[in-house]
Amino acid sequence: LADLHDELSGLLRGEAPTVEQLGQLPLLDAVVKESMRLVPPTYMMFLRRARGPFELGPYALPEGAMVVLSPLINHHMAEIWPEPERFAPARWSGRTATPCDFVPFGVGPRMCLGTAFAEQEIRVVLALIVQRFALVPRAGCRVDVAARGITLGPRRGVPVAVSRQARRFGAPAPVAGSIRELVELPS
Repeated sequence: LADLHDELSGLLRGEAPTVEQLGQLPLLDAVVKESMRLVPPTYMMFLRRARGPFELGPYALPEGAMVVLSPLINHHMAEIWPEPERFAPARWSGRTATPCDFVPFGVGPRMCLGTAFAEQEIRVVLALIVQRFALVPRAGCRVDVAARGITLGPRRGVPVAVSRQARRFGAPAPVAGSIRELVELPS
């Protein structure tokens, strides 16, 4: 968080990034990608039923088989993402994921039409929040993940204390709940 704050305030000085400046913020980019890898906006997509028998890689599937693309499962596969539950923005340094390894907004012709807008929006909003505010989980904070349709999010929000950013970064209060099944959090 301190490194991200330094990157943002060093270039932006409290302001929102311009489109050109977004390309000059590699840690912001890595933090957003790593966050979407750990808890993608959609946990499943592309539910399809086979009209006939077919092969998918090494698997022979019968007619009627259901096939689901799950970003949540893809993004937590240890063979693609070592230590998959660990928040590690540095894993994005010099890495370009294949289109099927990192699919927070889908892939191919059915990719979300709002992908570019969503990716730009989250970077601008996060840059402003990190520079201007400190968000600290409240003592006894519990975050349970809930599915709503094809999206994931906190069941009852995330209780945090909000204050002005004073560049004091300490260990956050422990967080309980099912979020711990997706993300390795400090005890």
